[in-house]
Amino acid sequence: MNFTLGTAQLGLDYGIANSSGKPDKNSAFEILNQSVKSGVRYYDTAAAYGNSEEILGEFFSSHNSDVFIITKIPPVAESLKNPDDEIEIIDFVLNSVNNSKKNLRRDYLDCLMFHRVEDYFLNEKLILSYLCEHANDLKINSFGISLYDLNHSEELLNDDMLSAYQIPANLLDHRFLNSGFIQKAGELKNHIFIRSLYLQGLFFVDEKNIPENIKEFSNYKRQLLNIIEKSGMSFPQFTVNFFKTFYSNCNLIFGCESVSQLIDNINLLNNSESLDEKYFSEVIDLSGNIPVEIINPSFWVK
Repeated sequence: MNFTLGTAQLGLDYGIANSSGKPDKNSAFEILNQSVKSGVRYYDTAAAYGNSEEILGEFFSSHNSDVFIITKIPPVAESLKNPDDEIEIIDFVLNSVNNSKKNLRRDYLDCLMFHRVEDYFLNEKLILSYLCEHANDLKINSFGISLYDLNHSEELLNDDMLSAYQIPANLLDHRFLNSGFIQKAGELKNHIFIRSLYLQGLFFVDEKNIPENIKEFSNYKRQLLNIIEKSGMSFPQFTVNFFKTFYSNCNLIFGCESVSQLIDNINLLNNSESLDEKYFSEVIDLSGNIPVEIINPSFWVK
């Protein structure tokens, strides 16, 4: 299991619990400098994450580090005047690829992901077919996709052109584990990156500040805290130990707003321990009946 630094916070105000806003450039560089010192190799960004790509590009252009950067194509269909026009689609995607290379100050991309599943299917999978055909010329080393739910997950997992998948999971959301997606991805030697480990910070939001349409979340959180209390661990400790034990073939994405937060998260993963099986069934049972509106941030009222 690898630590992956999520850099959305470095490029924009991100997360329901983020009260400090995005860090300035010097603070962002301090976070990246500490991540390099700590041996972090994987970094997750996207064209849609404000100036996150540019921050990474400027920093790593002056630091000779062997890092693996994942970036994502901005939403395609919703950005086009005519999403059925093949020429317009390809022009948009190529422009996006070139912009990402420019921002990252590289002539290649380690991994390019779809940010929207619907863009994968656009015009009978035109984009991925084109990019794979021209991958050598474009210097794109691998392709992946960011998922939000299980729709089309089996088809996407069986696509040989995709080798990396970013999925949401947290202590109250085990859809991809329960469906067998995680196990099959491991058998296929694909890379799985887990985001929203703390549900974009919702686990740390005071009850009175939880959006009205997901107030029910507080009830599930209280039950979860009762389980964690029996373990004698803190919430972050229990979370990381749980995922290290039961999602061992995955990579965890941690977003950080400060150097101290980065160090804490790295230490959590490095010092994680195996969790007793009894906690697995308790957590899985609790998560079984949670409405999707609670665990999918796209439904939240900000």
